[in-house]
Order: sequence, then C-alpha cells, then structure tokens
Amino acid sequence: MNVPGLMAILWGSGNSPFVKPISKAMLRSLPLRGNFGGQVLPGLGLSTHDSLFDPMIPWYSVEQQQAIFAAKRRAGLNTINLCSWSDYHGSEFGMPISYDWTKGLEGAQLARAYCIGLRNKGFLPAFWLLGDRFGMDLYDPNGGHCEDALMLIGRILPAIKDVVGMISPGYEIRGCCGAAGAPYSAAQYFRMLLLMNEIAPDLYKVGHFASENSAGSSHSPDEAGDPWHSNEIGFWTVTDWLEQSTLLDGCFYQAPTGNKLFGPAGDWRDRWQEMIDRLGAGNHIWPPACTNVDLLWGEAGWYDITRGDNTEQQLQAVSAQALAMGGKWSFSG
Repeated sequence: MNVPGLMAILWGSGNSPFVKPISKAMLRSLPLRGNFGGQVLPGLGLSTHDSLFDPMIPWYSVEQQQAIFAAKRRAGLNTINLCSWSDYHGSEFGMPISYDWTKGLEGAQLARAYCIGLRNKGFLPAFWLLGDRFGMDLYDPNGGHCEDALMLIGRILPAIKDVVGMISPGYEIRGCCGAAGAPYSAAQYFRMLLLMNEIAPDLYKVGHFASENSAGSSHSPDEAGDPWHSNEIGFWTVTDWLEQSTLLDGCFYQAPTGNKLFGPAGDWRDRWQEMIDRLGAGNHIWPPACTNVDLLWGEAGWYDITRGDNTEQQLQAVSAQALAMGGKWSFSG
C-alpha cells in the first residue's frame, strides 16, 4: 500500500489551503512511519555522510526537497518532523538561513503554509515547537525566565494546530543528566504543557526527552518548583485540570548511541523493554492511567549515521527489532 498516496487522498491534494484537522483518535488509527534523522540520500549534498535531518528540509532548494519527498515515498515514509527553526548542521556548509519561523506572526503563518504544503504532498507534519537550541540559556530551577518560549508557543501553535498531526515542546529539553544539563526546568516544562493543552486540547502531544529518559520530572533530589517532585510515575498520571486528561499522549523515546545501540550485545533492549512494560503495555508496574500513553520508537541512530559510524540499513534492522518488541510507531527507519 502506498501510504503517503492514501494520506493525500484523505487529506487533500494539489495546492489546497484546506486540510482536515487530525484529532488524537484519528492519529492513533493511522499507520505512521518516519525516519527524521537516519535516512541516507547520496548525491543531494545534504550533510556529512549524506544523512537527512528532517527539520533541515526547509533549508534546501525546491529541487532538493522534491528529491527528498520522492525518496521518502519510495521508502514508505509518511511523516516528516519539523521545528520552528533548525541550524543543526547547516552552518557547517555555509548554507544561507532560508527559514526562521520563530519571528512574529509572519513566521507562524509561514510555518502553517509549509505544513499545508506537506499535507498536500501526502505527508503528516510532526512539529517540535521550540526548535533546536531555542532557549538553552534560560534554565531557571524556579520555573521563571521561559517567557520567550511561552510566547513562541503562543504564536506558532494557534497557527499550525489544525494542519499538523503531532506536536512536542522540543528536542530533549528535559531529562538531560539532571538539572544542570536541562535547557528548561521541570517547572518551566509544566508551564509549556499547560499552555499547549489550553491552545490545542485535542492535538496529539509527545514528550521527547534525553537519551533513555522517560519523563520530564526532575531527578532526585528535587528541582525547586518541580510539580512532579522527581516522581517519574507521577509525570505520566498528573492531569490537566481543565481537560481532565494526561498532559502528554505519547513518549517519543530517544535511544542510546554507539555500541549500546548497534553493538552485538543489544544493550539497548533492556531499557526499551522496561519502557514497554511501564508505558507501552500498561502493566501493573505503573498505574493504569499510563495505558492512555503511547510509546514511540523516536530518535535513534542519527548521531551515529551522520558521523559515518553506522548505516541506515543497520538502523532499520534495530528499529524493526524495537517495534517487534512493542511500541506504537517508529520514527527511525
């Protein structure tokens, strides 16, 4: 089945400015598959070792983007990951900044237009709101100093909420080896989640945490102002009192790198199985409320592939094993 083509039929084709909003229930019924950081496309001049990072797609020329979309269709990929701004490796090649959706209402409308364009091509945009490195210097254990981030979410989310299928506050912005390594505190993250649920209550939301982390709560000892008080279980069971639902719908799991992921021992499996037991399978280790949370095989392998240490084929093999063990969708191969 050509899934991207099917999605185009369902949600519009050509240059229509109208696409069907995707509710949580509708999204959960779709056979999503992506590879936002591990697809290798030789000859397009994309990055080191020809690996594609989806959020960089808007940087490239129309011809390059057409080739990227064609390659994704051939691979059976139907989801593209975007963010408000990304320069993860563009500056290495002297590429001019061709998009920045963080600037004012105009930037938000440009983001909306790009997402509509993807929908009309048969792809579902998954949008990480803050982009890479946005606000990395704003850490405050008391939950202050994230007003710029909240203002950006308040501008861009209303513009895109009816044209994307999935959102996240950002890449790895919680769970980075304790408080000192996290771009935002637990209290700040809580404020972001509340705002996202206020603006778009029926849009599917995921948390993307640091490698092998599974929650946005702080590590012990507590960060000041952590509403979850270092409680990993509590993070997934606390509700938004306005909607009486969990603040996030899925955990966008980030796998480890290097030999732990690609080595013959398969050391990544233990933590992934633990996540399946606690969230994906909703067993008795964690409360029944966690059965409402999906476990996604999220970011895996791109760090290694972009450095030439491993191949896309190796990533596809590992990702197939991970999805066979459990989890709802794979976004890595």
